[in-house]
Amino acid sequence: MATAKQLSDVMECPICIEVFTDPRLLPCVHTYCLKCIKAWRDEQSGDILACPVCRKEFTLPSSGAEGLPKNFYVANFLQMKELSDNIAAGVDKCREMWESLEKEKSEFVEQVEKTGVEISEKAEQLKRMIDDHREKLMSELSLMKQKRMKEIESVHEEIERQLLSMESYKKYVDEVRQKGTACDIARAASDLHDIAEELLKFDAIERTVDDLGHTDVTFVSSDSVVDDVGTTLGQLKLKSAGNSNYFHCTLALEVDVGCDTVICLLFVPRCLSV
Repeated sequence: MATAKQLSDVMECPICIEVFTDPRLLPCVHTYCLKCIKAWRDEQSGDILACPVCRKEFTLPSSGAEGLPKNFYVANFLQMKELSDNIAAGVDKCREMWESLEKEKSEFVEQVEKTGVEISEKAEQLKRMIDDHREKLMSELSLMKQKRMKEIESVHEEIERQLLSMESYKKYVDEVRQKGTACDIARAASDLHDIAEELLKFDAIERTVDDLGHTDVTFVSSDSVVDDVGTTLGQLKLKSAGNSNYFHCTLALEVDVGCDTVICLLFVPRCLSV
């Protein structure tokens, strides 16, 4: 395996000590950058030159330094190194994106779980609100029933007393007519007439019945809870936001409770660009 020093010697020009640019091969097999050979040639006198490393003399082609053969081994080696460096950089970028994606995944899963808990809590809160309100309505309904039944029973008792009095009067009148003498009937006639007139006065009872009137009990409910439960419980909204490397999806849970609004944002990677 080649050492770092050997690889450096292959890639670096002995004159500029930098990575070769357009490497050219001398007859002695030493390699230099084309620009370095031109600069070095300008500093020399005569047509015969000596290699800067081994000092072996040679003559440049008639076309000058451009006529020296290209060192394809070094050129290909440098090209492979450049590709390798690019791949290494690509690996680092892919690893960075992978780590970023894993982070986004972890955060997204966490936010989804958190949002699920919020949805369940909101649903439980609404259920408790409904149960509490139902108990309140049932209690009010029970009190309405008790009050109305008491009013009806009071009037019912008054009518029943009146009915008993009239039935008792009728029974007494029938007995007098059937068993009483003419004198008994004559003596009782005046009193019975006054009692009958009194019993036949229904004004007070009729006013009481009229005042009692007719009462309907109804339940008025909003259909919005049934027709649009999303408005009551909440809705999930998905929005997109992008940056230079990848897009995010924004997942927002929006829940309306009275004047309060709960919004939770979730970020999801949409796509990656290398």
